[in-house]
This record gives sequence, structure tokens and C-alpha cells, in this order.
Amino acid sequence: MPRFLYLPSSFACVDDQYTWFGILDRHFPATGFGQVLLRTLVDQVCMSPLGLASFFTFMTLAEGGGQRALKRKFLEVCSNLGGRRANDRDTYLH
Repeated sequence: MPRFLYLPSSFACVDDQYTWFGILDRHFPATGFGQVLLRTLVDQVCMSPLGLASFFTFMTLAEGGGQRALKRKFLEVCSNLGGRRANDRDTYLH
């Protein structure tokens, strides 16, 4: 994919994010610290997986990979989640 298409393609998610944060504003108004924590939790649990999936899908396709490369990348990322935490914990303990 030509480099000049990266920036316009990132604008494609702006409408989705605007709508999502509007929903969060209506259902979880930021009136206090607890509401802000709840709003952040809902955002991270509901929207982060979708954002990561769309990011990895777009980047893999932009790099010229196909369905096989996309599956390999998702499996690699998912398998590293638990291992990275264990490695970080071992680093801090020693």
C-alpha cells in the first residue's frame, strides 16, 4: 500500500470513536473518580479488543500479507500476552 494512504485510512475510525465516546458520555458521565474508573473499564473491555483487531488487520493487509499472515500475527500476539507478563514479573523479582 502506498505510504500516502496510511493517514487517510486512519481517519476512517474517527466516526466510530466519536460515536463510542458519545455513548460512554451518555451512560457513564464523568462526575467523579469512580465514574471515570468505570468508564475507563468499560472502554478498555469493550472497545480495546475491537481496536486492536482492526489495527492488526489493517497493518497486515497494508504490509501485503493475506489471511494466513493475519492469522499467524493474531496467534503470535495472543500467545505472547501471558508470556510477557511472566517475563516482566521475573525481571522485577530478581
